[in-house]
Amino acid sequence: MMAGVKLVAAPALREGDTIAVVAPAGPVPMDRLAPGIEMLRTRFKVIVSEDIARRDGFLAGDDARRAEEFNAALRNPEVRAIWAARGGYGCSRIVSSLDEAAMGKDPKHIVGFSDLTVLLCWAASLGLQSIHGPVLTQLGELARDDREWVVDLLMGNKRDAMFAEGLATDLELEAPVLGGNLSLLAHLCGTERAPNYSDAICLLEDVGERPYAIDRYLSQLLMQSAASGLRAAHCVLLGDFARCVEESDASQEVMATITARLRMAGLPSALGLPFGHGDRNRAFAFGGQATIEHGCLRLH
Repeated sequence: MMAGVKLVAAPALREGDTIAVVAPAGPVPMDRLAPGIEMLRTRFKVIVSEDIARRDGFLAGDDARRAEEFNAALRNPEVRAIWAARGGYGCSRIVSSLDEAAMGKDPKHIVGFSDLTVLLCWAASLGLQSIHGPVLTQLGELARDDREWVVDLLMGNKRDAMFAEGLATDLELEAPVLGGNLSLLAHLCGTERAPNYSDAICLLEDVGERPYAIDRYLSQLLMQSAASGLRAAHCVLLGDFARCVEESDASQEVMATITARLRMAGLPSALGLPFGHGDRNRAFAFGGQATIEHGCLRLH
């Protein structure tokens, strides 16, 4: 994503449109997947591979099979959105095998978070927006409003603002929203998929990382080019950092670690946004425009 370039959104979905469910990362627990699929089927046509439950160690099948499934969805003219069954790990192993020409010719929404951050960044590198939102194994476990929020986003309907704790009320701006899973974004540093954070609003979340590791990931993003790294962002808004604890030293509280590190970098920050691996996961358009005003983030 080049500085100053606005990302383009795929066409909004309509009732009855086709959504392809894919497993580009970790193995899929079918008992958790089924409720999410049934919810989608109340509004859309859903297609799922017969072998969606395949497993190859910590992956949902080998790299070639996972890439083939994703590319089949990209090349299918009926498919209007591609929704990840789960995260885990594996997207970085197939991203170089994805059909960029098919995505560019017929843009589709990609929906997911966590390990899917890699694929959201891939879409952004092609000039396209995507949706940072719940994977299907999480969808059935969320509150109704969060489930409706992501569907409304897919269908082009605006939703209410998300409030952040500690966001300066005099901070007012309009900018693109980028971000996602902190550790994945750090791992993308130095690659062609790394986002350009210049003049962006950056939203971050993570799960199961110790505070020192979180600090290390942030430091890596802050060491990127001053023109395109995290230091070039307008601000950083924090979602859920679930199970990010240091059991041997309770004084190392993760949110205090993050806010202190960002303060040292001169970046305004706020916490408490309802997205990530916890009980809440409100979706946002990765690369979409948003406004910060009166202490809240309003998605366009």
